[in-house]
Amino acid sequence: MHNQRLRREQDLCAWQLQDSPKAGKTMVLKYAADIDFGRASNLYGTFTSQRQALETLRNLADAHQLCLLQLGLEKPAHGKAPASPCFAYQLKKCRGVCIGKEAFLQHDLRLLQALAKLKLQSWPYHGTIAIKETHNQREELHLVDHWCYLGTAKDESEAEQMLQQAKSAVFDLDTYKILKKHLNGKSVEVIPLS
Repeated sequence: MHNQRLRREQDLCAWQLQDSPKAGKTMVLKYAADIDFGRASNLYGTFTSQRQALETLRNLADAHQLCLLQLGLEKPAHGKAPASPCFAYQLKKCRGVCIGKEAFLQHDLRLLQALAKLKLQSWPYHGTIAIKETHNQREELHLVDHWCYLGTAKDESEAEQMLQQAKSAVFDLDTYKILKKHLNGKSVEVIPLS
């Protein structure tokens, strides 16, 4: 069971928005095993497989008339003019950024709009925090850094000890979802630790 979960977390991937070598923006698939999702920027979606990530991006491309070449979902045809159209353009499902009929900026804006709901929230704090929780007149401090749960302490001195001994935590999708929902609540007491 633990090995299955570890493998699932290592297979976790997301799209990262990057500058394209030619112009405009492109998407690059990044894996949790290769980058820290809690610290990386411009990440969109969390997917448990490459197949799921590709399918999602292709569906967004279809729905928003995005260019498959610009997104990196299709390779340029060899031996053709530098501005050869993507397959979606031939099907009238791309507005032509691949052949210069659409400005890169317009394509980028549509891409950002299409990705908006998938954006991973950046860590909103400068470093590690403690979330104070009181239950039956007993206080606990849940230590969190860049969406990674580090442990629970009874008080601030124990929290400091834990931070000094802390090993690097790994991004966990379930923890991210719980923390994001919890931290957006108005009744949460957050204590900055670093």
